Amino acid sequence: MARGFTRLYPEDPFVSATSEDAPMTITMQSYAFTWTDPEGTPRASAVAYDKASADRRERELEATGATSIRRVPVAPGELPEVEG
Repeated sequence: MARGFTRLYPEDPFVSATSEDAPMTITMQSYAFTWTDPEGTPRASAVAYDKASADRRERELEATGATSIRRVPVAPGELPEVEG
């Protein structure tokens, strides 16, 4: 057992802090949108969204009458260009 580590549940073989533990990598995907507003003007997101927020934003765009809604996966610091 690692020095300075106290096992809260000694009978639990799945909880350990050893040098064999591999670090967990978490990958987060961000999304942005392009769409056409009800007046016909092409638009693009000025912010990126996580999946839950992107789902909500897509519903909001649909409710306002936006068309050609496209969800775009983006890298950190990247946003889509306005099309059209």
